[in-house]
Amino acid sequence: MIRDSATWYEAIHVLSHPNAHSAAEIRATGQTDFQLADRLCGARFTWVADHDDMPCAFFGAYERRPQLWGLFGFGTDDWHKVWREVTLVSARDMMRRVLDAGAVRADCLSLAENVRVHKWLRFLGATVATEMPGAGAHGENLIQFTWTRPDVPSTARSE
Repeated sequence: MIRDSATWYEAIHVLSHPNAHSAAEIRATGQTDFQLADRLCGARFTWVADHDDMPCAFFGAYERRPQLWGLFGFGTDDWHKVWREVTLVSARDMMRRVLDAGAVRADCLSLAENVRVHKWLRFLGATVATEMPGAGAHGENLIQFTWTRPDVPSTARSE
């Protein structure tokens, strides 16, 4: 089940019990799980995906500046139990809300090595904006993925 407005406790559960991909992404931010939970729980839109009443994914969107949004998502080892629902909510609900809030561009960062994550982001309509060698907090190579208004899947548009 997916719910709007993830709580700090749900966020910290996911961030302190990440799967291997999310653990590497969290490390690249240079922040602790608590710092990241504090920052991301202030995002305008957040969701939590549960399985058997345990948070398995925490994701959302925040406004960086007018018309420019940042997207994020992290999962536990139980991500495989909720990924289909997360995909549906991300493609339809999250992107629609971001567009309705006036976004013309949204982006996220991913470790260059996370090829499966890149495939999923492309499925959601993202394109590679730029490669960022050594840009992670510990010198990790990052890739910035972006969505611009025409890239957003038609299922998310309310126009």
